[in-house]
Amino acid sequence: MKAAVFFVLLGLCVAVRRFDGHSVLRLKTKPEHYNALQVLNSMDRDTANFWSHSDLHVTPESRPDIETFLNQHKIPFEEMIANVQELVDREKGYTAFVRETESAGGRAGVGSTSNDTDPFFDDYRNNTEIGAWLNQIAYNYSNLVELKVINTSYEGRPLRVLRITSKVGFRYKKPAIVWEGGIHAREWITHATMCYMISKLVTNYGVDPVVTKILDTYEWHIAPVVNPDGYAYTWTVDRMWRKTRSKNADSPCRGVDPNRNWDDHWCEIGASPYACSDSYCGPRAFSEVEVWSMANYVMGLINNDQQVLEFIDYHSYGQLYMAPYGWSPAPPPNAAALATLGNMAVASIYSVYGTVFDYGQIYEIIYPASGSSADWGYDEAGIQYTYGIELRDTGEYGFLLPASEIVPQGEEIWASLLTTAQYFMNISSLAIATD
Repeated sequence: MKAAVFFVLLGLCVAVRRFDGHSVLRLKTKPEHYNALQVLNSMDRDTANFWSHSDLHVTPESRPDIETFLNQHKIPFEEMIANVQELVDREKGYTAFVRETESAGGRAGVGSTSNDTDPFFDDYRNNTEIGAWLNQIAYNYSNLVELKVINTSYEGRPLRVLRITSKVGFRYKKPAIVWEGGIHAREWITHATMCYMISKLVTNYGVDPVVTKILDTYEWHIAPVVNPDGYAYTWTVDRMWRKTRSKNADSPCRGVDPNRNWDDHWCEIGASPYACSDSYCGPRAFSEVEVWSMANYVMGLINNDQQVLEFIDYHSYGQLYMAPYGWSPAPPPNAAALATLGNMAVASIYSVYGTVFDYGQIYEIIYPASGSSADWGYDEAGIQYTYGIELRDTGEYGFLLPASEIVPQGEEIWASLLTTAQYFMNISSLAIATD
């Protein structure tokens, strides 16, 4: 009994990481800075780590040396966030307010969200809350939703995918679209946005003729939390955690970057072989059960003779709509078609609130990166439309985007979903007409 109590207490004594005095510097880089950036990218994440292709998170202890390094390599920079902990405290304070209000039977967040919006989107939700909500969605809309647990994570959490489609056309295999979020743990807006897509699809079926046609024609497969272990860790210990939580042999540093672990040009460029780096590619391709499970799920559809039209991995932040390749500056064979749909989606996003997303190839618009989901989906799975999308914002808040932006961001991506579906309907009609 005493031993059991000891281990419980030990678990409770895990220190929550604080970010007092941590800052985020925006680097104004050029192609000739690539080697210097690789040095920064390979640093221990507790010294310096990239929040985006140009934003570097540094501790107060490491900042003087980092600034010296940047000056030596003639990399201009400016401060974007002076104290990360202030944003973390603001986020925690709002979450506490929402939970207290909800426990008392009230509605929080009404000032920033519509009264007819599901209260679930008044704030970011943890693994338990998301799981319960997905179960309820599957129960309430059993005519449209099949909730699949495709595996369990390294720490034993369920890996969920929702298959959403109508019973119309059930006798044949409808073309599928696969969207995933939460592969990087700290990118909370991606989890919320994927849930928002689920909500809009199921609540508008039979109400909106466009949505009804979409689910009568296609299957939408959505995985809101690809990296549940890392996500749990961001809620309990380290808000800025990016990787999985697997143990690494011969290293005290845990986790692998799950978007450098896909089996396509694995660990060739833009990924680190060092376990303590935030972009650690892992000991081998598909070493992470979470990554392998999603790849296996997608390939399961394809091997079952189902057409997968599109595969998108949602990230934050930067407001970028990105196409393969990340491992090479060479454009993929169907670059023009990728750009057509990508730019249409960008235009639909802009039409909602005037938010600007830039379209481009991963290698050029953000940074070289190998072993990514988008490249794997295109090269290995043979899906002709694959993208990696960086959601809001452009650096004012970064990963600590206020919860008041969940619904606006959701509305923008919803607009892109409708545009995407219409695009596939149009090219399908064109193909039939020319046969």
